[in-house]
Amino acid sequence: METGLDRGVRDPELDQPGRRPRVETLAPFQLLVVNPFLVLVAWLVAFLLARHGVHLKRLPWFLAGLALGLGAPLLLQCHCLDCGGTFWLPKRARHSCRRVSARVHANQSRPALFPSLILQLVFWTASTLLIIGAVLLRGLAR
Repeated sequence: METGLDRGVRDPELDQPGRRPRVETLAPFQLLVVNPFLVLVAWLVAFLLARHGVHLKRLPWFLAGLALGLGAPLLLQCHCLDCGGTFWLPKRARHSCRRVSARVHANQSRPALFPSLILQLVFWTASTLLIIGAVLLRGLAR
């Protein structure tokens, strides 16, 4: 018996309220800023540990510095400019706050002039190397 209402074709993937549209990656919709501060501090400490180990001929100090230097990139963090959240870089792919979800639903990417994480990392790396080079050159000039 018909109730008089035409319910149409039922599709469970499309009929569920509140589900976001399927996208391959959320990166074009996120406003993230990379924060390499912890990595830079860890590299500085690693350098000091390794140098201290070499000067005192202590292998454990040198190995600790080497391990810290190699593991430092795991400390890379991201900040979401939409919600203010801070999280580790590998978790960025799953970050979807309200504003990111709204941009996904509206199919509106982040502002065009906002740099991607890769470009930010290149900028931070280049500027850090320039600063380190300037400090070393100034130290050698004395």
